[in-house]
Amino acid sequence: MSKTHAPKPGTLKHAACQIGVSLPTVYQLIATGKLRTYHVGRAHRVRDGAIADCISLLERESARTTA
Repeated sequence: MSKTHAPKPGTLKHAACQIGVSLPTVYQLIATGKLRTYHVGRAHRVRDGAIADCISLLERESARTTA
């Protein structure tokens, strides 16, 4: 029996899955300030609220460009 493992909550891979983008795009979102993160040691971590805020921002940007 095969089990698929979802990325752990709080990781950048989890954020990528939730937003529906690639990991390099997540790094770009962080660099442009569209996705807020915090650090645990050297690792970036992302709160669910920051993911939701990022998705809302991207949706608003998309609506502006299509209107």
